[in-house]
Amino acid sequence: MLRLEQSIEDQISVRRGLIDQLDAELEESILTGIGGTAKRFNVKCLHAHLADYIITGKNPIGEKVANLIGEIQCEKECLK
Repeated sequence: MLRLEQSIEDQISVRRGLIDQLDAELEESILTGIGGTAKRFNVKCLHAHLADYIITGKNPIGEKVANLIGEIQCEKECLK
């Protein structure tokens, strides 16, 4: 499985775990990609990909963004 595809699947799993009872609208939004993309390999919301990478260390789009912007300076320890 491609790294991006795995990151998307991981996020869907996390979202499902956060919601006890799904209604039709919520279920549709949970199944979207990172940043709410309807098509799995379209990329938008680079900040969402970066946040996913900071937390999981797995998102390849977020990794590219992190490399472009350089070291992240957190006031508090970054969570992993």
